[in-house]
Amino acid sequence: MRSHELDALRTLIFGGAFNPVHIGHLRAAIEVSGMLGFKRVEWVPSYAPLHKTDQTLLPFELRVAMLRTTLGGHDDFHVSEIERELPTPSVTVQTLEAMAQRQPAAEHHFLLGDREFLRLPTWRAGNRVVELAHIMVVCRTEFDLEVFASQVGNAWPLSRRVPAPPGAVMAFELMPGRRAVVVAIPRIEISSSLVRTEWLEGRSVAHLVPPSVSELLALHRDAVQSAWTAPAGLSPGVAASGVGK
Repeated sequence: MRSHELDALRTLIFGGAFNPVHIGHLRAAIEVSGMLGFKRVEWVPSYAPLHKTDQTLLPFELRVAMLRTTLGGHDDFHVSEIERELPTPSVTVQTLEAMAQRQPAAEHHFLLGDREFLRLPTWRAGNRVVELAHIMVVCRTEFDLEVFASQVGNAWPLSRRVPAPPGAVMAFELMPGRRAVVVAIPRIEISSSLVRTEWLEGRSVAHLVPPSVSELLALHRDAVQSAWTAPAGLSPGVAASGVGK
């Protein structure tokens, strides 16, 4: 198999509500894929995940459209609508199993923030998630790595620290053949909740989201207003966020 074919099989999975996708999401994917040499990033917008049913979401189709217009200039970035086809509620382990079945030769790496990684053992079938994919952990450049290593030991008692690959700052073997690799990226204080608040209060979201997302928010103003101000659990489309737990 040629080297570029091997690179294509090594896939970074970036899941979330993307409600909406913002510059922080984009920079995280660019930083991690660049530092660790990923040639394919699968963005997986959540459909109806289990763990955030108290949040209102834009319709799935609109969130997908925002992702597609945002990622159009990045040849290595791809949008997967796989969760639309799976039973609900959407759960991470179910999504990863489906992706493994469809791409049996692929080496999957699942992207998580540092806090979610520490909570991963409490997720539904958290250990199974690790069986299905290596974990790419994003932390900030000013992070106290030794404190984090101690927290990892508490959350994952059977883990052991191993040499980090080029581009990473730390790595752990969570179980035989499965690693968690920690990547430090610059802090960008942007969140989807910040974007929603700014937009609902009539302030500009320029430079928080890509211009194409701003255009879609304006084009679908009524639907966005309805979704983001709907009572919890009653948003149009789906009523939850995140790739799921």
